[in-house]
Amino acid sequence: MNSLSIGISAIFAILATAFGVLLLAAILGNQKTARRYRKEIGERLSNLRLSRMLARHHIDRNSYLHTQPVLDIEQQMKRCSSCAHTVRCDDLLAANGDADTSFCDNDDELQAIKRGNEAA
Repeated sequence: MNSLSIGISAIFAILATAFGVLLLAAILGNQKTARRYRKEIGERLSNLRLSRMLARHHIDRNSYLHTQPVLDIEQQMKRCSSCAHTVRCDDLLAANGDADTSFCDNDDELQAIKRGNEAA
C-alpha cells in the first residue's frame, strides 16, 4: 500500500469514528428529550379525569405513558379535557364497583388498551 491509500484509509476511519460518536450522542439526546416529554405528559395527565379513568379500567398509568403512542395520548387527553359528560364522569369515578363507562369519549380506546394488556 502506498502512503496515499494509507492516508485515505485513516481519514475514512476518523470520519467513521466521528460519525459513530455523533450518532450515539444524537440517540442519547433523543432518549433524554423523550423521557422529559413523557414526564410532562404524565404531569398534564394527572390533572385530568382520564388518569382516574385509566385506574377504573385497570390500566397502569406508567405503562400507558410508556407504551401508547404520544399522539394517541394527546388525542385522548384533548377529548377528556373537552368532554361534556364531566358530572357523569365524576359520579362514576366516585362510585365503587363496576359501572357503565360507554359515555366516555375514550372508552373504546381504553377498552382496547385493557384487552391488549390482558393478552400480553
